[in-house]
Amino acid sequence: MATSLSQTINVLEYGVMGSILSIPANYNHSMIVFYSSKGINKGIREWGQMMQRAYNRTNQHRLNDLTINYLGYYTDNGAYYYYNTEKGINYEETIINVYHQIPLPFHYIQLDSWWYYKGIRDEKGINYEETIINVYHEIPLPFHYIQLDSWWYYKGIRDGVTEWTGRPDIFPDAHDWGLVLYEQDWLDRQTIDFLPTRTDIHIGQQWLMSMGEAGEKVGINIQYCMNLPRHILQALQIPRVTHARTSIDYAVHLVFPIKAQWAIGISSMLADAIGLAPFKDVFWSSSFEPGARLIKN
Repeated sequence: MATSLSQTINVLEYGVMGSILSIPANYNHSMIVFYSSKGINKGIREWGQMMQRAYNRTNQHRLNDLTINYLGYYTDNGAYYYYNTEKGINYEETIINVYHQIPLPFHYIQLDSWWYYKGIRDEKGINYEETIINVYHEIPLPFHYIQLDSWWYYKGIRDGVTEWTGRPDIFPDAHDWGLVLYEQDWLDRQTIDFLPTRTDIHIGQQWLMSMGEAGEKVGINIQYCMNLPRHILQALQIPRVTHARTSIDYAVHLVFPIKAQWAIGISSMLADAIGLAPFKDVFWSSSFEPGARLIKN
């Protein structure tokens, strides 16, 4: 998490980031060059298998992840109900209506950033915890509950917090309200825009490892989103990370069709090679959805 790699036409640069303030004694950084005579696809897969063996990573949690194996209903950016409700009713009532009116066998519902508390600047006055509990009581489905880290991202980066310490209790009482998967979103912004992750050689790894330990403690899997390659590689040490977004938000493609949100071949090869299921994000089931709200990230 504290190293980087950059390749231009004739130059390859790699190693500890220049922004790191200090490197402790006996710190070790290694890099491998992997080659296969069987082509790029086979080469990446063989490299991934070697890396999984080196870190003793298995596919146990990936193979048993409910959100990978079954159909779910998403409200991510690009979905019809992303920051959008049915006319005259609130988010809670809208999601309950979705469950009762859509005749599809989805096994879970993903709740995106429209519901959660966004720090001291959130003036909506919504009781988010009460909303989630009410929805859970009305819909007998497990939730894929997104972005519980909002207290850190929004209050931390925007409101001036300058340090971060991992919390083993980041998923308190999760099963009581139906949590089956936690999505860590905005990984690129949290890594690039948060000063400690650019200056402290250990804090990025500490953050993700403690998150994984919390997931293991309560038996909940993790999905990475807006991740950089370094996050994918770090997941080799975090068995509870089962899949990762390998695309931009679907809404970007809807607003700018030239941006091929579905072009996930290369990024999917990297994720799958080290044991993560590639995830493309949401999609519309028809080409015209009147009343949809599109937000560009």
